[in-house]
Amino acid sequence: MGRAQRLLAFLLLVVGPSSWGIAAEANEAAQTVPTATFSGVAVWVRDETPVVVRVDSGQTPLGAYYWTTVEGPNERVTLCWRNRCRTELAAEQVVLEADWDVRHQSVPALSRSLRELAQWYEVTPLPEQSWQGHPANGWLLQPRDAWRYPQRWWLDAATGVTLERTIFDDAMTPLERFAFVRFERHAQADLTEVRQAWSSLGQSDRVDFRLHTVAPDAMPWRLDDLPPGFALRASGWRQGPSGSRVWQWALSDGAASVSLFVEQAPSQHARDTETETERPGAAIAESAERGSAQRWGATLIVRRNRNGWLQTAVGEVPAATLHRLLDGMRYVDE
Repeated sequence: MGRAQRLLAFLLLVVGPSSWGIAAEANEAAQTVPTATFSGVAVWVRDETPVVVRVDSGQTPLGAYYWTTVEGPNERVTLCWRNRCRTELAAEQVVLEADWDVRHQSVPALSRSLRELAQWYEVTPLPEQSWQGHPANGWLLQPRDAWRYPQRWWLDAATGVTLERTIFDDAMTPLERFAFVRFERHAQADLTEVRQAWSSLGQSDRVDFRLHTVAPDAMPWRLDDLPPGFALRASGWRQGPSGSRVWQWALSDGAASVSLFVEQAPSQHARDTETETERPGAAIAESAERGSAQRWGATLIVRRNRNGWLQTAVGEVPAATLHRLLDGMRYVDE
C-alpha cells in the first residue's frame, strides 16, 4: 500500500464522524473549544475490537489544551493547544497540523440540545442518576425514522463530558460502545509537560491539514437532499495526500454525524462505479487502497466514482442515509 493511500485512510479516521464536539452541560450542547478539566482512559469497542483512548483536557497559563493518545493498529497522538492541533501518525512519521475546532475531539458528544434532538429521536431519561459511581445523566435516543440508529448516552453531571455512548442497530444489538474505564475531574497536566509534548510533536514532517472553510454555495458540489434533521456544520477543502484538494462537508443531526469527501479519482478508478461492503474487521487502510468501502462498528464507508470524481461518505448511520446524501450531490456545472 502506498503512503498516499495510508494517509487518506488516516484522514477518514482523524476527521471522521466520531469527532464532533464536547458537551458543556448535561442538558445543553456546545460546539466550542472545551474548557472542562478532566483526565481519563476510555475503551472504544467496534466489531468486538477494543481500542484504548487516553484523554486529558485542561488549562494552562497559555490557554486550554486537549491531549489524546489512541492505541492499537491506528495509533496516533493528538495535542490541541493555543488554537492549533498536531496529530502524529507514528507509522507514517508525519504530523498533521490543523486548526483546533470541534472536529478534533476523541470523545463523542451531543451537538444539539435534547429539546432539538426530540424532533428526530424519542428521548427517554434513564432512571439511574449515576454511572459507575459518578453522578451522571443518561438518555436513550430512539429514532423516529429510518435515517439514524438508536443510541444510549451517559453524561457526567458536573462537566457534561460523555462517560458512555452505545450505538445499536434496529434490533438493539450494540454496534459499538465508547466508555471511560477511568475518569477524573480536575486532573490535568502542567504547562511544562504540555509545552514539551507540543515541541516533540513538531519534530516530524508536518502536513498542512487545515480545513480551508468555503461557504456551501461556493463549493463545487451542492447537497440537494439532506435527510431530515441533518444540518451542514462545516464545508471546505483540505490538502489531500496526493497534493490535490479534498473537498469536505461535515453534517450532523446532533447525535449522529456524517462526513462527505470529494476528490479527483485516480485514473485507474475513473469509471463510474459504486462499492460498499460490510465485512467487520477489515482494515480501513486496505479499503482506501482498493477504493472499496466497509463497515467499522456503527460507521459505514461508501465510495462512488462519478464522472472522474471519487465521492466518499462516512457516517455512523444506516447505509440508506449515506446513499441518499451521495445521490443528492450535484456538480455545479452539470
